[in-house]
Amino acid sequence: CLNATDCGAFHTGRDWTYRGNVIRYNHIHETLHKMPGADNRGIMLDDECSSTLIEHNVFYNNQVHANIGGGRDNVIRNNVMYNATSYSVQLDGRGLGAGGHRDDLMRNLDKVPYQSALWTSRYPELATLMDGNP
Repeated sequence: CLNATDCGAFHTGRDWTYRGNVIRYNHIHETLHKMPGADNRGIMLDDECSSTLIEHNVFYNNQVHANIGGGRDNVIRNNVMYNATSYSVQLDGRGLGAGGHRDDLMRNLDKVPYQSALWTSRYPELATLMDGNP
């Protein structure tokens, strides 16, 4: 993110099926805002990325240490965070209202057999994702 904005040292998103990822035992530092534009983040779970565990990391000297841009079932725990220039943790309600990236999310969901026995045994939340308000 040295000469960019709206990025993360770890950056993933726009897919409900990216489940079970773990970001652990890292030193994440110096993702700083050096030019006009959106925030830079140490970890950026963008556009409703879901079910990521962030634990046992050390964050320092970042504009934003960790960002959850919508999504569900994400966990941030047992990290050391200091000297954020904007926020330690940044959350938003992306996907709760109109707009968003619903077409992309649905297209990615339909690419995998998320209602099969194998997937539902490992990721039961996906089988019921479309019940209610995804």
